Amino acid sequence: MRKLNDTQKSYIAGFLDGDGSVYVKLKKNDTYRYGYQIAPYITFYQKATYIDFLEKMKKIIGVGYTRSRKDGVAEYTIGDESH
Repeated sequence: MRKLNDTQKSYIAGFLDGDGSVYVKLKKNDTYRYGYQIAPYITFYQKATYIDFLEKMKKIIGVGYTRSRKDGVAEYTIGDESH
């Protein structure tokens, strides 16, 4: 992850508040006491035609992945599977 300046941090926080979500998934993992691992994610959403904007954001932050869904929505996700 890249070091962000205060303006970038504020913009990303506002964008997350309006068009994003923070959530966790329970992933099966038998090495954990109860058999599951908690995996946190941050995801930003936009209309698929604006995926370039999400790609730019990904480049600024330095981690995560983008994808276009079949329903016309693009996602930028930061989580345990991020590269």
